[in-house]
Amino acid sequence: LTRTSAEQDDSTGKVYQGICLIRGIGVESDWNEGFELLVDVASEEESCDAKDIALYTLGKCYERGVFGFNKSEVKVRKWLDRVES
Repeated sequence: LTRTSAEQDDSTGKVYQGICLIRGIGVESDWNEGFELLVDVASEEESCDAKDIALYTLGKCYERGVFGFNKSEVKVRKWLDRVES
């Protein structure tokens, strides 16, 4: 379901598909594709819940250094400072 939503350019579907790909939940792990989906949504012009989830997820992954992300305080701030909620 998330792959179909992501393929239809649905922001929420892209976020959840990106998370599934990064973590290998229900699919073979593909860090690069998952990262690209999250960055795509995080870079959208308009504010929406999906954008905030993408920003938060990217920030927290860099903060914790998990799922293939290297810890980086600069990247944590880059993503978390843009969360609007």
